[in-house]
Amino acid sequence: DILNAAGLTLLAVVIGAFAGAVDALFGRVLTYIGVFRDANLYYTVPFLPLAGLLILFVLKRFGKGSIEGMHRIFDCYDEKKDDIPLRMIPMAMTGTWLTHLAGGSVGREGVAVQMSCAFSYNIAKKVRLKNAKRILLVAGVAAGFAGLFRTPLAAIFFAMELFCVGLLQVEALLPAAAAAFTASEISGLLGMERFSAGAVATVDLGAPNVAKLVILGLLCAFAGVLFSVLIKKLRGLFKKILPNAYIRIAVIGAFCAALIIFLWQGRYAGASEGLIENALTGGTVFGWDFALKLILTAVCVAAGFQGGEVAPLFAIGATLGAAVSAFLGLPPAFCAAVCYAAVFGAGTNTLIAPVLVGAEIFGYEFIPCLFIVCLVAYCCNFNKSIYPQHTFYESLKGIFYKNNV
Repeated sequence: DILNAAGLTLLAVVIGAFAGAVDALFGRVLTYIGVFRDANLYYTVPFLPLAGLLILFVLKRFGKGSIEGMHRIFDCYDEKKDDIPLRMIPMAMTGTWLTHLAGGSVGREGVAVQMSCAFSYNIAKKVRLKNAKRILLVAGVAAGFAGLFRTPLAAIFFAMELFCVGLLQVEALLPAAAAAFTASEISGLLGMERFSAGAVATVDLGAPNVAKLVILGLLCAFAGVLFSVLIKKLRGLFKKILPNAYIRIAVIGAFCAALIIFLWQGRYAGASEGLIENALTGGTVFGWDFALKLILTAVCVAAGFQGGEVAPLFAIGATLGAAVSAFLGLPPAFCAAVCYAAVFGAGTNTLIAPVLVGAEIFGYEFIPCLFIVCLVAYCCNFNKSIYPQHTFYESLKGIFYKNNV
C-alpha cells in the first residue's frame, strides 16, 4: 500500500506539472483574447454564432466523445465508460478561446479540469496501481483547478468533494495535494497570476452580523440553485424548440451576441472579471448585474458553447453581494468577497472548497464569516449542482453501479 501510494503521488506530480504548464498557456492566451475582444467588440462578438457552428462541427466530427465534457469525466469515475480522449485537450482549449474571442458569457475552469483529467486518466490506464483511475482523476481535477486559479488548498478539497456528495475521497488526498501544489507553482512560474482582491476588511461576529451572514447565505443558495436549474431547463427547452444542434447553437449564438453588445457593450462577455473587480473595489455595480450574468451564462452553456461555469459563479456572487450590501448595512467589498465564495459553493454543491477559495484569495481571517455563509448556502441549495451527476442521488447511483448493487 505504501508503494502504491508513493507511485500514485509521483504520477500526480507529473500530472500537476502538465496541468500547470497547460493552464498557464490556456489562461494567458485567454487574457490576451479578452483584451483584444474588448477593444474590438463590434468586430468580434457578431461572429459568436459562426464560432459556435465551428466548435460544434469539430467536436462532432473529430471529437470521439470530447463533446461530453464533464459528463465524460464523471462517467469514467463511475466506471460507466473507460475512455477520455486526449484530443479533448486541444479541442476544449481552442473551443474556449474561440468562444471567449466571440464574447460568449462563459468561464474557463471546466475546460482546465477536462484537459488535466484527460491527461491523468490516460496515464492511469497505463499503470498497474490500485485504484489508479479514480485517484488520478481526483488528482487531475485538483491540478486543473489549481493551475488555473492558483488556489491549491481549495483545489484539493474541490476535487475530493466533487465526485461523491457528502463524502471526501480521502484516499486521493496525498496525490491531489501533490498535483495541486505542483500545478499552482508551475503555472505561477510560467506567468499565471492568481486573482488578487486587494485589501478587504472582515466584520465582527456579533449576533446582528451573524444574522446578516445567514441572510447572505440564503441569497447565495438562491443564486446557485437558480443557475443550476436554469442551465438544466434551458438545455431541455432548446433541444425541444430547436432539435437540430447546428441550428440551435447558431440561433442562440446570434441572440446572445446581440444581447452582449447592447447590454453595456460587452459588460457580460467572457468570464466578466471586470464585474468582480468593480464589486470588490467600489466600482459601478448595478443591481441587475448578477441576474444578467447568470442568465447569459446559463443560455450560452445550455446552447453548447465551450467554457466553464465556476468563473461566472464568482462574478454572480461578487455582484450579488455588492448589490445587497446596502440593505444589510455591511461593507460592499466584504459582502462581495463572501458571496464570491458562497455562490460558487451553492452552484457546485460543495462546502469546504468555497471556504478555502475565499480564504486563499481574501485572507484566512475571513474563514469564520466564510464558513457561516457557505454553510447556509450549501445546506439550502436543495442538492442542486451545475454538474448534473454531482448530486446525492446520482452519487448513490454511482456507488451502487460500482458495487453491482
